[in-house]
Amino acid sequence: MQLAEIILSDTGGADVMRRMRIQRGITYIHVCSSYAELFPFYVFQSNLPSLRFDFEGRTIMPDCISQAVWTLVFHYLDAPYSVSTDDQGDGRSALLGGIIVGKESEMLAHRLDLKQFARDDVSDEDLLNALIALRRRLLSYRLSLLSEDEDKGTLALARYEYEDCTSEIRILQEGAMPEMDIPSHIAELENTLEKLKRRARRLSEEQKTNKLLSIKSEYETLLSLRKELKDTEQRDGLYGARITNLGHDITVHELTDLNTMRARVRELEKVVAEFESSIESINIEKNQEERRRILSRREANDLAVERKSLLATLEDAYAEVSDTHQSSQYDSIDRRRNTIGGSVTSQGEDAFPTTRHLVVLGGLLLLAIGLLLLAANRTFGLVFAILGIVAAAIALLSPLLIKRFHRPGRLVRPFVKRDFQQERDRLQTIERTLEMKREEDAVLTKRIDELETAYAETTIQLEFTSSELSRVSRDLLMYVKPYAGPSQMEEIDDILETLMRQRHSNDHYNERVSDLLRRIGDLKHGRSDDEMEREYEKACHQLYGDMASGDHNAPPVMNINPTLELNYDPERARAVIEERSEVERQIAEIQKDIAEKKERFTRDEDLKLRLDGLKRKQTSLKASISSLNDDLLRYDSAIRFLDTLIYSRNDLRLPFVMRRTIEILGRLTGRMVGSPVPVADAALPHRGMRVPNMPVRRVREGIEDRMPEDISLFDEAPAELSYLAFRMALADAGVLTGSEMTTPLILLDPVIPVEPMYRDRLFDTLEEWTLETTRQLIYVSDSKDLADRASERHLTVYTC
Repeated sequence: MQLAEIILSDTGGADVMRRMRIQRGITYIHVCSSYAELFPFYVFQSNLPSLRFDFEGRTIMPDCISQAVWTLVFHYLDAPYSVSTDDQGDGRSALLGGIIVGKESEMLAHRLDLKQFARDDVSDEDLLNALIALRRRLLSYRLSLLSEDEDKGTLALARYEYEDCTSEIRILQEGAMPEMDIPSHIAELENTLEKLKRRARRLSEEQKTNKLLSIKSEYETLLSLRKELKDTEQRDGLYGARITNLGHDITVHELTDLNTMRARVRELEKVVAEFESSIESINIEKNQEERRRILSRREANDLAVERKSLLATLEDAYAEVSDTHQSSQYDSIDRRRNTIGGSVTSQGEDAFPTTRHLVVLGGLLLLAIGLLLLAANRTFGLVFAILGIVAAAIALLSPLLIKRFHRPGRLVRPFVKRDFQQERDRLQTIERTLEMKREEDAVLTKRIDELETAYAETTIQLEFTSSELSRVSRDLLMYVKPYAGPSQMEEIDDILETLMRQRHSNDHYNERVSDLLRRIGDLKHGRSDDEMEREYEKACHQLYGDMASGDHNAPPVMNINPTLELNYDPERARAVIEERSEVERQIAEIQKDIAEKKERFTRDEDLKLRLDGLKRKQTSLKASISSLNDDLLRYDSAIRFLDTLIYSRNDLRLPFVMRRTIEILGRLTGRMVGSPVPVADAALPHRGMRVPNMPVRRVREGIEDRMPEDISLFDEAPAELSYLAFRMALADAGVLTGSEMTTPLILLDPVIPVEPMYRDRLFDTLEEWTLETTRQLIYVSDSKDLADRASERHLTVYTC
């Protein structure tokens, strides 16, 4: 039976995280992830309920959501067989308990007397009794940790204490706010309280100002009512005495005619005011348009003067250019005469050969060479020909170019033309601007004429309406005269109101006077006029200061409202009172809240000390439970192994096992003791396994039944290596698996000495053992050092 693969998945096996193919030989699995822990793997060694709880007392097998699931897939007779750490049944223990070397090595390495197993003078019954006694001791220790019903023992007590401590911590944390919440909340409340206090002070100042303004408003209202009462009495008394007998007998029809005429006067007065406003707006617009026309004409005159100046400048410039042209013609004729006359001298001075002649001849020579090379090498021929042409052309054209650039007379005309062009461009711009000014002047003149026409028409309408108003006013005064005597237009409204009131009765006058007196009495509230005047003066002094004496050191109210016109708003005064009441209520609530939180913070300080102690206790219990769980696992796996060993004692070929143990232990320690155990050739492995380079061998069944001679190695070698060699020998004998089938051996992080010598020989021995027995060996550990050594030996290494 071979191990085909190991699958690492999440809880339930729904999501496969790693799939590791297991080949022949040694496979090293390095567990370095916090998710894929070794703890679930140990369930293959023990199915006791104690392995189903973590240090917090929660179940972790098989339905834990925080642990990975290890699945071992075997191939036996071409049929797959798998076991996993989340299996509910116990069928896996019969097989896996014998092929896994794990936690029990920490417990049995120093307690299992292998030297006694290798002695001839020790009977089978004594060995059995020794194993049973060791099992009883381990079981006693295990039950002292945790009873079978998991209700007693050191671990159970630690779990109960941990649960009680956790519950108490949770209750204390629920009853108290977090450490930084209360101080920060108190600071926020104090900031809010300060803002509310500033707001309350501002509202208090505003309320005080409103109180002063209300006093001021009351006195001013009193003066207004007094004045209104006086005006009513004077008006009714004055105009009532002027009413004639005919006025007392005035009819409704006559009174209606007078009111109609008065309405006509008001309408005409409104029309006259509109006409006057129109005339004023027309005058303003006309003045603006005339100002624009004056400015436009002034600009046009300035442009005309500039245009005249430019024309004069251009005429002078053209005359000067004409004279220069004639003189340049005369100079050219003289130069031609001098050239003809002095040609003989020039030829004499430039006698052959000159530099220019040599350059021309050199260019012709290069051209000839290029033409000759065209037949042999076309590229070089073209290059020489082009160089010759260019050199000859430069030599021939250089005199002409020098003469071209040394003729100053011909440069005069372009500059003059350019200057003329600038003057002409400016002249054209002036012409266009003058045209635009003429059009603008025509538009402005037309608009001014329209405004003058509108002004004349409006003035005529105003004169007509004014005359109509004067006529209607005279008619109104003439019609009122029989009823109230001679009157003025300013008195017409009062006279008509008096005629209307006396037409009904004199009751309206009495009611008006009574209403004014009642309002004055309500306003005074039993105070005299002098008292109200003193209160008014005091309020004005607090609001504005002593302005009459020149004291400008205004009181606080004036500093807040730096204006001399403060109006009293009753609605705002009521709103300020309500708002201040609300702010005072909020201040009281926050002050109460702050006092409660400070008291609670003081109380929570004591709870904090208690909570810190409980957390330290919880951490200590957590570490203690974790350590006790490891101890529990060691006892369970050791007891499980002893049960399997006792149960298989009849099939245990002890001489072979112990001789094989001595041989393997010698390899592990580097010391060979006695002769090796005879082995014979074995059949080739099954399909899918790599054939080793050395002959595949297995232990013969008919080995000699005798104990090893030298057992002193057990005293010298480390106990951990002795136990590992014993387990490898048991695997060779097939005792724990109960059959002769080739099963793998799984080393689940056994205890190995830390000396590099032992670790190097460990891998040497394991490789030799796998080649000799054709068995698979899976080494599962979280040791980085062992993983590096396995990688250096080119073993199959998986990291998860």
